[in-house]
Amino acid sequence: MPTFIKPGFWRTVKKGYKDWLNLDQLITKISNNSFQGIIVQTEDDVVIDVTHAMNITSNTSYINGNISFPNLISVERISFIDSNRTPYLYLPKLQSIKYFQPNNIQNTVLDLSSLKYFMGGGELVGNNLENVIFSSDLILVNNFFFSAGSKLSQSCVDNILHIVATGGYLNTEINLNYENNAAPSAQGLLDVDIIIANGGSVNHN
Repeated sequence: MPTFIKPGFWRTVKKGYKDWLNLDQLITKISNNSFQGIIVQTEDDVVIDVTHAMNITSNTSYINGNISFPNLISVERISFIDSNRTPYLYLPKLQSIKYFQPNNIQNTVLDLSSLKYFMGGGELVGNNLENVIFSSDLILVNNFFFSAGSKLSQSCVDNILHIVATGGYLNTEINLNYENNAAPSAQGLLDVDIIIANGGSVNHN
């Protein structure tokens, strides 16, 4: 029999009543739309159709397929720190993330334009990475840390600095000094000054 919740108590009965919450149905619904686990070695493309997740990581250095989360809206952490080759990542609907560390991604462009909340920090590194697309309305937090490279264009570097500077965030740490990243423009340097004035640090070329 399913378990129903009524304000004040819960009961296991055959049938619930109006305004009772079916706990079993709720757990099933959440489970079908969440993911917490490890993506193992694969030669094929992987499509994970979830809307919410906790920790997405990989335990292998050999991922030869691409990883797509076509409907992922929120996730606590994406981490592929130990992978020699993290594939192309596709996150078209992602709106909220805390920690994002997909090292060695193959993307030339990582489109995170749907992202609204970046609530911790991240390290985006890839030999081909030229641009990370963020919305100008992206919301960060104080003590935010972020590193990216290694072929970022000047417009991408400037955009990252501008988002942090105009948000007035305190004590941020921004590292954009990977060998082949472009240097910031004159406007970018002004934003660097603002970030530093707010207690942050910036490393750039």
